[in-house]
Amino acid sequence: MMNNIQKVSDFFMCSNCGACKAICPKDAINFKKSTIGRMYATVNESCIECGLCIKVCPSLDKTLYKTFPDRYIGNINNIYIGKSTDKQIFNNAQSGGICTALLKFLFKAKKIEAAIVCKMLSGNPPIVTPFVITDINQLYECQKSCYTPVDILSVIKDTAKFKSIALVGLPCHIQGAIKLEEIIKKYSNIKYKIGLICDRTLCETIQNVMIRFCANGTAKINWRKKNVRKGNYYYPYKTAPIVVSYDKGTEYVLPNIYRLSLKEMFTAPRCRVCYDKLNTFADIVVGDPWGMSNVDWEKGDSVIITRTTTGQKLIEDLKNSNFITLNNANIEELLKGQHIIERKMSVSIWSKTLTTLSNPIDSYLFKQQDIEFIPFSQTQKTQKELLQFIEREKLSKEDIVLQAQKHVKKSIYLTNIRRWMPINILRKIKSIINK
Repeated sequence: MMNNIQKVSDFFMCSNCGACKAICPKDAINFKKSTIGRMYATVNESCIECGLCIKVCPSLDKTLYKTFPDRYIGNINNIYIGKSTDKQIFNNAQSGGICTALLKFLFKAKKIEAAIVCKMLSGNPPIVTPFVITDINQLYECQKSCYTPVDILSVIKDTAKFKSIALVGLPCHIQGAIKLEEIIKKYSNIKYKIGLICDRTLCETIQNVMIRFCANGTAKINWRKKNVRKGNYYYPYKTAPIVVSYDKGTEYVLPNIYRLSLKEMFTAPRCRVCYDKLNTFADIVVGDPWGMSNVDWEKGDSVIITRTTTGQKLIEDLKNSNFITLNNANIEELLKGQHIIERKMSVSIWSKTLTTLSNPIDSYLFKQQDIEFIPFSQTQKTQKELLQFIEREKLSKEDIVLQAQKHVKKSIYLTNIRRWMPINILRKIKSIINK
């Protein structure tokens, strides 16, 4: 039996974190993308079957997921709602700009020499890539979430020369970094782990779909751009649209239904069984404050979770240095707004569904049963969705894009019909009266 990471990719369980590539002594691991844009690790003939890639893979981990009594929540010190006081950072941010403010403070206070982040480059479609920054001025071009897969830990080798770095990553990236630290001493230079709340990443071909709705040419995609006006219509932070910006200066504004209607189609199976939406192994976690009180839904705010002593001290230092504003928030609103109960249900159902794959790998991902009863109808539904994903991945990229375009148009049509239903008209009238 192969003693490398290939088996993880063969069963759709690669999270493309990049840890395996970082630890491989023979540079035998690279990342590829399927036609739908699912990223996965591949192993070439240089492999010596040393098994190091297996030891750092978050999908094969047998210890991290047992760390906390409730692995969906983890340890929480405090929860806040906040935003950056730096106008340039805040106005350019997807939400409150807290992540960038954290990095700016760390650089300015000389607590780090570099940071690992992701960055979007212009392309057709855009290119999402891991990036090592060493200067405050590089921060601004790395703002906002990229939403599509990126093997961030692949560049960690480039940071070995630094004594102290920060890592900004999704849950799988943070988990992979922890496993790397356990095995390779040089990676103990990651002094700050800044986690992002992650519902899922979307397979990369969704970018081709967005470009197709706009114009041909090299562009960047801002998946949630706040404070946007198109004609007489204003988009606040709460309903921030997609903005596709071309190198020649042309911008196209697409309502967020273009993304939301395609989330299920472009979600890879690995994301379906991820319990770690709230990034439980980070020092500080930042995300959108959905379902929470006292939020600036027009200009934007961030929810902040401190998990470690390091994270708590850092957030207090930022507040005391007037880098950010903070207000206390509560855990009940956080868990409800992030749909954690629903996630336990979904992960349990998908975990059971994925065992229908022939000869699945020995992974905790297939053994997550966090609810007592799983309705048979739900299992049938997810089995159908899994087969649809597998079959869709066999199509050409062009056929996938055409399918997605039709799906978006259908969703817009149905939404417009629902908007004019009598009950929705009455609700609109009532909201106007109450104002």
